[in-house]
Amino acid sequence: MNLVPANSAAKQIPHPPLSSGVALDAPVAHSLNDNHPLQQRLADWDDNQKGLQMEMLRRVYGAAEPIRRAMEQTIIEKSTFVPESVGGSSNLHLNILANRDATIGWEDVYPDHKETSFHQELESRMFK
Repeated sequence: MNLVPANSAAKQIPHPPLSSGVALDAPVAHSLNDNHPLQQRLADWDDNQKGLQMEMLRRVYGAAEPIRRAMEQTIIEKSTFVPESVGGSSNLHLNILANRDATIGWEDVYPDHKETSFHQELESRMFK
């Protein structure tokens, strides 16, 4: 039993693009900024985690706890100065406040030390 007559001009159904060998175009967002969608999310990961931690501390302990921790971090960032010639700053206090004291990162394994004298470092710090 033939449903379509042999001499009729039946419309041809187009093949899907992947089966015919024609590739689909890249998404518009990818063509505009050439970044993977997760790249910005990974770049903002630490800031987002810090914000979530501060929000959790605010809900559990009240508004004073995140303010106190931010104040302590600001004081440590501004006051920590150990010259490289004496051994350099390890930022141990900042690591403890940020809860990174048990993690090892690239900066811990491959520190970026500059060979400067104590006086050069002090002058560069004073005359910024």
